[in-house]
Amino acid sequence: MITYKQKDITTIFVDCFDTIIYRNTAKKNVFKLWAKDLSQKYNIPWKIIYKKYTKTNFSFCFKKIFKTLTLQENFEVVLESLYNKLAKKYSNLEKEDFLKTSYEVYFQKELDCFYLNTEMVDFLKNQKKEGKKIYLVSDFYCKSNTLRKWFEALKIDDIFDQIFSSSDFNKEKATKKIYKHLIKHLQLNPKNIIMFGDNIWSDVMMAKSCHLNAQKVKKQRRNND
Repeated sequence: MITYKQKDITTIFVDCFDTIIYRNTAKKNVFKLWAKDLSQKYNIPWKIIYKKYTKTNFSFCFKKIFKTLTLQENFEVVLESLYNKLAKKYSNLEKEDFLKTSYEVYFQKELDCFYLNTEMVDFLKNQKKEGKKIYLVSDFYCKSNTLRKWFEALKIDDIFDQIFSSSDFNKEKATKKIYKHLIKHLQLNPKNIIMFGDNIWSDVMMAKSCHLNAQKVKKQRRNND
């Protein structure tokens, strides 16, 4: 059962992956399935797509650590770089079509493997009824509109007052910058906020370093229907 002891909480920040949403497979497998679908459409070996994507993403992320102290690059930026590399060898690729299809396939592949932490969802719904403000705060390589569309598909988008992704601001929980930004942006008292998430560093320690209350969420076992 999810609960908290603090009596003056008016606002809840909550993480996304492994807190509200779980994947039924590893993230790398999602991208392998994504690459295989693109392979069929564009007649490019899926291993080439997958390897070029992972190398491109790693290169961007490695550079960002030193430039902006952020750990992830925006998915759309990586896709555009991937297209540029593939187009040198596969001249039949059309940029707009490739970017649009790549995003749509990825969106659906992720959605297909999602399942909800029903305990957390029920907890948040009850907190919403009690008048708490609830904000999704995620360190993620896609912008908040992607998260919003997933939540709409899962029929839980009405839980959140707003959804924030680190990609929206180029600020992350892992460096506590997004906490500082949101406290100022939303004009909140950090002592009235509690952060829920699965990551002890990003969701708990960094939140507490900004004077928020914070609580680690244990993974819920999935019921086999």
